[in-house]
Amino acid sequence: MNPTDRLRKYLLSCSPLAIALSGGIDSSTLTFFCHANGIEFTSYTFSGEHITPYEMEHVQGWVAENSIPHVFIPCRPLNNPRVASNTRDRCYYCKYDLYSRLKSSVDSGTTIIDGTNASDLKKYRPGLYALNELEIKTPFAGTGFDRPMVEKLAWDMGMNIPVFSRSCLFTRFQYGYHLNPLLVKRLGRAEDFLLKAGIFSFRIRFHTDGTILVQVAFSEKKAFLNIKPGFHALMQELCFYPYQVQYMEFSRISGYFDRG
Repeated sequence: MNPTDRLRKYLLSCSPLAIALSGGIDSSTLTFFCHANGIEFTSYTFSGEHITPYEMEHVQGWVAENSIPHVFIPCRPLNNPRVASNTRDRCYYCKYDLYSRLKSSVDSGTTIIDGTNASDLKKYRPGLYALNELEIKTPFAGTGFDRPMVEKLAWDMGMNIPVFSRSCLFTRFQYGYHLNPLLVKRLGRAEDFLLKAGIFSFRIRFHTDGTILVQVAFSEKKAFLNIKPGFHALMQELCFYPYQVQYMEFSRISGYFDRG
């Protein structure tokens, strides 16, 4: 049985489904695959401080364009002191809170699934422990789909979304950097400025020593330089100044603080 057929069989055996849709490539591909194959599901997106307004609009527009059954679930992750304190296990507590809320929102007999892929299992992902404890299924990981396979599946289906990786805003802060809603909202404004300019391979990083880094992939350096004056003015307005700019391969940008 080929991987796509194996995935289809897995999902059919679990339906009806509740899909946690963040708007990134993994969860969007999983959602689109279920939609294209007539598998019964509803997608759910957690709205809160961890996601920018642009990302919310992206999800809203994409589900409407593709007639995807969808519900937003309002959340306030930073109300949990264990999330706001931003320790290395922050993602565990955040995921546990979010998915517990989703579990209480769906009917019994509905299987909750997540876009975690097999590549994620090799990385530092404390949130996976929360998924396991709450019995959240991860079809991509369970059927051996790694990130390149997910991207190929999206391409093969002709999915009309940009293939870019967006982790939650809390990952921009070095562990131990205390988080609050106003700070994260200001960060969201800065990142949305770049997203709206068509720049996706970047992160704005905050270190506990006060250093602020704007990391941009080499592939988007030219585009960034074109809009840098406006971005610089916004960073000053947001009091994210001074800051440094680093150009590097996106593989070094993604998961930056989890390498330490």
